[in-house]
Amino acid sequence: MSRRHRLDYAYALGYIKALEKYLVPLKLFLEALEAHDLEGSLKIIYESGLWPEEIIEAKKPEDIDNLSRREVEKLNLLMAELLEPEIFNFFQAEKNLFELGLRARKTGYPFFIEYSRYRHDLANIKTFLRLKYRGEAADRLEKALFSDGFIEPQIFKKAYDQPWSDLYSLLLKTDYGLLWQKSLLALAEQKTFIVMEREIENFLIRFWRRAKEITFGPEPVLAYAMARLREINLMRIITIGRMVKVPQELIKERLSETYV
Repeated sequence: MSRRHRLDYAYALGYIKALEKYLVPLKLFLEALEAHDLEGSLKIIYESGLWPEEIIEAKKPEDIDNLSRREVEKLNLLMAELLEPEIFNFFQAEKNLFELGLRARKTGYPFFIEYSRYRHDLANIKTFLRLKYRGEAADRLEKALFSDGFIEPQIFKKAYDQPWSDLYSLLLKTDYGLLWQKSLLALAEQKTFIVMEREIENFLIRFWRRAKEITFGPEPVLAYAMARLREINLMRIITIGRMVKVPQELIKERLSETYV
C-alpha cells in the first residue's frame, strides 16, 4: 500500500486545528482542582473544553470512568477516519510497547519511530529504578529491558549494582537528564515514584508539541490525539481524586504538563 502524500492531510489538519482550540491548558485544570467543591471542579472543566454535558452530573468514579471510555472511543473513531491504516495501528499500539516499535517502523515516518524509541528508553528507566528500589536480582532487570531505545541496555545492566549515590550522573548528558535527576531526588527524599511518572508524561507531551512545527502530514493529527488522551487522564485524576477525598496537594503533584 502506497503512503499518503503529506499534502493529503490538509483537510485533516484544518479539522484538528479547530479542535485544538478546545484543549484545556494546565492552569485551568489547576483552577478546577482548587474549586470549592466537586461541582465547581466539574463546571470549570466542562466550560473549559470539549466535554459532554453529562460530566456536570458525575457523582461517583464509575461515572467518570464511563465518560472517559466514551470520549476515548470517539477519539479512536476520529483517528480511524483521519489517519492511514498503518498510522492508526501505531496509535492503537500506544500502550503495547512490545508492538509499538514495529508499528512505528511500518508507518515509515521518522517522527513516530523516534517516539517509539523514547518510549522504550523511558520504560527502561522506569524498570531500572523500580527494580533497584525493591532490591530485585539483576537477572530480573536483564529480562525486562527493551533493546530498541536510544540508550543501550548494557548501560543499565552495568549500573544496577552501583550505590544510589553514584547514579546521579548516569543519564545526565542524555535527553533524560532532568527527568532522571528529579526522579532520583524524589526517591531519596520522598520515597515516591510519582515525580518520575509525572516527568515521563511531561517529556512525552513536550515531544508531541514538536509536531506543531510540521506543516503537512499525520504528525500534528496524531499529536492532537495524544494531547486529548492526556487531558482525559488529567480530568480523571482531578475528578476521581476529589470524589474519593484525596488531598489536593497529592493530586496536584500528579498533574503533568498539557499540550497547550
